Amino acid sequence: MTTRDEGGTEIAEVASGSAAELANLHVGYVITSVDEKPVNTPMELTADLQNRTPGSQVRLGYMFHSSALGYFPKETVVILAGPSNER
Repeated sequence: MTTRDEGGTEIAEVASGSAAELANLHVGYVITSVDEKPVNTPMELTADLQNRTPGSQVRLGYMFHSSALGYFPKETVVILAGPSNER
């Protein structure tokens, strides 16, 4: 993830089967809030999400780029998964 000047954290990668993929989030989208609390850096996003329990619902605010509209705001609810047990 990378930081943008306007605030928010740009998605640089979406893992297959991840909560982000299931929520239809894509590379290039910019996460701007978690449960309506602004997010400005990858560290803030990580801190907001790391202490939540698996199965928690989180409302993410994000921006996506439309060739016709520029950046457009949206929201989605993501259900957080637990750590992978696969090795």
